[in-house]
Amino acid sequence: MDAADRFIHAIVSRFAMLAGMPEMGRMREELATRLRSFAIGNYVIFYRPMENGVEIARVLHGAREFPPLFE
Repeated sequence: MDAADRFIHAIVSRFAMLAGMPEMGRMREELATRLRSFAIGNYVIFYRPMENGVEIARVLHGAREFPPLFE
């Protein structure tokens, strides 16, 4: 398995974990309503808890300036 495959596997695993425990992430109401975030390595998953899991809003590199991306 190459680095890209390992990264995708890690991200998808985190999606599944967050779907089962959506309250795990940090609240990010300053960016958008009901938004939460969870860091994985150098990346941040932004998501919203839903009735049947989570809605993934974005996956961004942690060095990005987040507020302009959620306006």
